[in-house]
Amino acid sequence: MRPWWLAGLLFIASPCLAAPPAGPLPGTDPAARAQLHWIPEDTPGGTAMLLTRICRPADDAAAHIMVLSHGRAPTAAGRQALKPVSCGNQAVRWFTARGYLVIAPVRH
Repeated sequence: MRPWWLAGLLFIASPCLAAPPAGPLPGTDPAARAQLHWIPEDTPGGTAMLLTRICRPADDAAAHIMVLSHGRAPTAAGRQALKPVSCGNQAVRWFTARGYLVIAPVRH
């Protein structure tokens, strides 16, 4: 008996098994200026989770939001290697210095 059905079942169920819960990553300090969150995105194949860095300005005043949405790597291997930009990135610092909250998702 060949276990092809098991491989098929695991392939179909793998997005459900591997999907992290939405919200901050475990251990994230809610008061921190730099945070990592999982953000759900509806796709034709189901719900994908976007790893997203949130960079807050220095003060706690109400802030405008800027979404830093970069392109996507052309290959699956390249997409898996992508990491969220750092809050120390020059563009991110420019916006946070001017009072913006920056959201930088990574699309795999």
